Amino acid sequence: MEKQTKEIPAIQLARRVSLILIFALSCFGSTIASVSGTQPTDGLTTISSTVSPALSFSFSQGFSNVSISLSLSPLPSSGTTAIVYLTTQIGPGTTSAEEVATSTFTFPASDYDYVTPNIELFSGLTLAPNTYYLTFSNTGGTNYGGLWSVDLGSAVVSPGVTVGEQFYTTNTGTYAPAASYSHQGFGSNYYLPVMTITGDSTATPEPSTLVALGFGLLSVATRMRKAGTAR
Repeated sequence: MEKQTKEIPAIQLARRVSLILIFALSCFGSTIASVSGTQPTDGLTTISSTVSPALSFSFSQGFSNVSISLSLSPLPSSGTTAIVYLTTQIGPGTTSAEEVATSTFTFPASDYDYVTPNIELFSGLTLAPNTYYLTFSNTGGTNYGGLWSVDLGSAVVSPGVTVGEQFYTTNTGTYAPAASYSHQGFGSNYYLPVMTITGDSTATPEPSTLVALGFGLLSVATRMRKAGTAR
């Protein structure tokens, strides 16, 4: 019985430490946004030399080590390449001054079935609070690809994060971000791109949060010291 009595405080301490660590770690490294849903019959938006979608998302806080993945499919064959632009503005008048990053990617082999996000377009980004746009420019000549979208999308986002509606253009021009884009969808139902964004929050914890965490750690340290003295 004496052995069991001594184990109880240790178990309680372990639980408290676990809860504090879970709380602390929850502030770091997570899924910022994830979109999935029911695939519509016209859910594959063409990315060609002239037609291209655009999509947006907004942050009210900063994130580091950001990765962005999309569900992409080749049409009619794999191996087609394209350029993706990440900018803080789209539409006429947009220039390279609004560029955050660009990347060249290759469409994967696919049987055109709806798939989860399978192409990582960007990684290691640090993004400040802002609204961001992704636009595309196909470099594959007569070959082209597509972006999977959903019209009954389920967007799971972190606090302060918004995934905006999807747009499209029928005249990409020489610089995709500067093209004229229109709303893509029907009525109040608009398309969302099938995508995943991950990263680490750069937000500084509130003072009250730091105080609560400090008191928690102090309590654990005090109890551990008392438990050691009792032995």
